Amino acid sequence: MRPEYLGILISGLTASIALTESGRMTKGETVLVTAAMGGAGQIAVQLAKSAGNFVIGTCSSESKAQELKVQKKLLECENC
Repeated sequence: MRPEYLGILISGLTASIALTESGRMTKGETVLVTAAMGGAGQIAVQLAKSAGNFVIGTCSSESKAQELKVQKKLLECENC
């Protein structure tokens, strides 16, 4: 494995474990993802949406919230 892939691997594992083990996520839930523009946050949004959930994400700035909306990663994005 190339070393530059290590960051995405760790972010993906973090998101997956948080949603499935800690959060016990199932289909049809509302999932809150804090720091939705961060590495693990972006993956968590995608995993939660692909599992059939409604996702709400928080961001640190309006520009990050707009970027999430542009990318259509969230159905609703609330700025914190």
